Amino acid sequence: SHPPALLFEAMKYFEEESPQADEYIRRIKGDLGVAVKKCIEAAGYEFVPELQQQLLQAASFGKSFVEFYSPDYFVNTCKIIRVLNALRDPSIGIPLTYDQFKSLTPRVVIDRLLNRHQHLLAFFICDFLKMKQDQVLVH
Repeated sequence: SHPPALLFEAMKYFEEESPQADEYIRRIKGDLGVAVKKCIEAAGYEFVPELQQQLLQAASFGKSFVEFYSPDYFVNTCKIIRVLNALRDPSIGIPLTYDQFKSLTPRVVIDRLLNRHQHLLAFFICDFLKMKQDQVLVH
């Protein structure tokens, strides 16, 4: 009954090639933009990569039905999720949430990686987020 949940279900039906996917999309047509945003947001808060991927797929599926949808929020959230998943890897051991990452800022996270002697990951994150790499190279 909630638009994001219906969008998630619509994507599953679409993958199964079921006509119910179209029915679900029609039911949330007026709230589709909000449903897409909520699915993207939920993926950012999720710790399980498989569920992150499913939520992002649902958002991507929903975006195709929204006119003039700016992809910026989707792209930026995907980048942050990739960084968070790299940080959460057991070999790195920094299980930050989406909000913690945004609050700390990427620069502080890079500093923490450098303090842990994770120079290569710090360099790749700087490159991926299009940040200056001077700090990493000097360290």
